[in-house]
Amino acid sequence: MIRKDKSNTLDGINNNTYELLFSDERITSIAKDDREFLAAAIQEFTKLSDEDIDYVIRETNIFKKNGKMYEARKESKIYRFSLLDYFLEERKDELRSEDRLGKCTEKSISLAMGNVNKSKVVIGYLDNSVDKVLHAIFVDYTYDKEYVFDYSMNIVMEKRQYLELMDYDIINEIESVNIKKDKKILDRFDHFGTKFYLCYRDEIMNNLEKNKKVLRLED
Repeated sequence: MIRKDKSNTLDGINNNTYELLFSDERITSIAKDDREFLAAAIQEFTKLSDEDIDYVIRETNIFKKNGKMYEARKESKIYRFSLLDYFLEERKDELRSEDRLGKCTEKSISLAMGNVNKSKVVIGYLDNSVDKVLHAIFVDYTYDKEYVFDYSMNIVMEKRQYLELMDYDIINEIESVNIKKDKKILDRFDHFGTKFYLCYRDEIMNNLEKNKKVLRLED
């Protein structure tokens, strides 16, 4: 792929990522407004190496850094976030690559299982594409605000900003303490759909409770 501005392709940045972050053209196939542009830009930015992140911050006016926090800005839209791999350093290589995709339910539940603070797993629809995408996130609300941990995006962001950025429509929220309790029962079933569980947790667990003798779920 030849870059439109004829820049050197040996800087290490993927050409598609470069065109998105550095092109002055509005690429309508990627984004129809500033919010969608920033959602796409952040998704590419969070895959970059530390060196490439420094380069993008230095060479563009889209991203800024303040300590471990980043700011993405376009016109009147501003979103602040940090990288999830700051908290999960052992997963950094995966979180900075395409390998992070397709694991949102698994990783959100894993974060819930290992968390002792006030937290929950949320499932909902992303409306950034033509087709709605079912997507799970982990939310910590230990302090005065709720913070989203999105494994597929490699970001930690205030929930209010995340919902706007991703055009996220919540279907269900499940407390981590309930997930830990439910898992002991759900582990007894083979191939139980985690997305199905996250969408309909209360109905599923109520029905299992009513039929626990028949299903031999009692210890």
